[in-house]
Amino acid sequence: MDNNEMDCKSADGTQLDYPNGLANGFPEGTVCQAKCKETEIYGTWFSQTSKCECNDAGRCVFDENKIKRCEVAACTPDINALIGTFAEGFVNKNVIEGNDEAQFAELDCDEYWPDNHEDIRVAGKVKYGSKCRVKCKPGYVLAEEDAGQPHVEITCSNHHVFKTTYSIIFDVFDYYGDCGVEFWSDCSDMPSCKADTN
Repeated sequence: MDNNEMDCKSADGTQLDYPNGLANGFPEGTVCQAKCKETEIYGTWFSQTSKCECNDAGRCVFDENKIKRCEVAACTPDINALIGTFAEGFVNKNVIEGNDEAQFAELDCDEYWPDNHEDIRVAGKVKYGSKCRVKCKPGYVLAEEDAGQPHVEITCSNHHVFKTTYSIIFDVFDYYGDCGVEFWSDCSDMPSCKADTN
């Protein structure tokens, strides 16, 4: 079982005390899962629940040793935290400061957690599931694959390797953080800007 705080119920739906169950055993049919807060979501890896099952000899075990963990339900609202990743698709990816390709405006997102939220992990951040638009600063337009588009839409999502982050990250990068490899998108699919010459 996972080390997260657990929520366990008996076969008839009665809430069980997890520490007591650990010390004295759980009844057959007990189902446990991680107890996620309002500001958390279940990760995408492993089963969400684990059930206590007993064999004919009376030996009881949970059917899943690893279950989904609780992940923070928020993404960074700071475009500067993403530019280094976007730079993997730049023509001049070793230069950020003064590079036309990096002239992004602040993210424009649908929903944010309140700035004063008691859970500092999410305060002021983008809510899980929210869509955000990547745009360029005035005087610049999107380049390469996105030329002519007003913005690139990304979603605050969850992935078993990258955890809670924007969908474009795991659309382009493989499990090792590389882009441009087989079965994944090319590095140039990352957004970039250029001076607006019109």
